[in-house]
Amino acid sequence: MIGKYNIVKNDLFGICKRIKQIDKGYFIVYSYKLRRFEIHNSYQKRGGSFCLVVPYDCLDARVLDLVLKTKSENAKELFLQIERDNARLLKESREMAVKNAENQMENLLSKM
Repeated sequence: MIGKYNIVKNDLFGICKRIKQIDKGYFIVYSYKLRRFEIHNSYQKRGGSFCLVVPYDCLDARVLDLVLKTKSENAKELFLQIERDNARLLKESREMAVKNAENQMENLLSKM
């Protein structure tokens, strides 16, 4: 292991260069300890430079899409989407619980 992390300056698909076009403060770090890529922004005012974890094993166009989606300018829409997704998941969970209860009750009553 070279160290705890490495700032990625070049990559196969030019993601490092293209991410700078989105925001000059962005840079990519590879964490050896956690074995993952991370996006940081040197212009971030609070809480250090960390922005997000790249959920992929390599740097490709999906990373650019993710960074664009999670930019601070898109925060309001992103939070609304999270709230919609959480409401949908809660509804699905409740529906599944009701269906399981119905099935268990049906099985119980069929044995009588």
